[in-house]
Amino acid sequence: MRSGITARVRRPGLFGSRLKSIARRLVKQHAGCRRLIISDENLSGGSRELIKGTFYSAAGERTSGFAEALGIHDVSIMVATRSYDSFVSSCYCEYLRHFSFVTPAAYVAAIDIHRLDWAMLIADLCRRFGQERVTVWRFEDFREVEDDVLSAMTGGAAVHWIKPAGSVRPSFSQKAIDALTALLPLLGRKQVSALVEPVAQAMARSDCATFRAYDDETASALRARYDRDMARLESEFPKMRLIRPASSGVKHPPGLGHVAECDAGHEADS
Repeated sequence: MRSGITARVRRPGLFGSRLKSIARRLVKQHAGCRRLIISDENLSGGSRELIKGTFYSAAGERTSGFAEALGIHDVSIMVATRSYDSFVSSCYCEYLRHFSFVTPAAYVAAIDIHRLDWAMLIADLCRRFGQERVTVWRFEDFREVEDDVLSAMTGGAAVHWIKPAGSVRPSFSQKAIDALTALLPLLGRKQVSALVEPVAQAMARSDCATFRAYDDETASALRARYDRDMARLESEFPKMRLIRPASSGVKHPPGLGHVAECDAGHEADS
């Protein structure tokens, strides 16, 4: 998926001529299936885009272009959101896995936090596909709503899922990031970049506090803005399905067609 389609969806000007043929081949390979579930968070964008001043700004265009290439009209979108403070922290860790080491201060300084807006991104998807075809859940709720999310993906069909027992691609510990930052002036960027995974494993977050990109005051403000943005989204698109824990008291209309998951949240870490 990622090697064959993602790059073509994200760079249609360069790869667009082959996207349609590859997408149609994907559909043909699953012709006997009642439901095709496509999941790749990087269809929306990657961790590098944040420091380029964007926040999945082309997600709607990419998703609709991909749906058109697939030739499937009965499409529903599933999106996972995440509080902006922990989202940026997670993106930074993911950035270090793929690109040269930069300090947390440099990464955060390059981000325009005013562009972080799930409501704008999901509103675009609602307008393109119809709000009744968009399903959203909060990353923070996932442990409580996991079965509901999986049920939504399959349309309620009985499926035997093998769930991971622990975290998947966990973020790094604060201690590991501090150590790498301290080594930068001594070893240089190339050597520190090569040490990211070994240091992260040696100083795993199970033994240390999780890395946080923002101080308490900024993180609190970003969490409050996240809550406001999600409330605004619910108000503007009442037919959108928001999967929340039963304790939240939120009730939204069920029912999905074919599901093409556009997962906007980074990493399934806890």
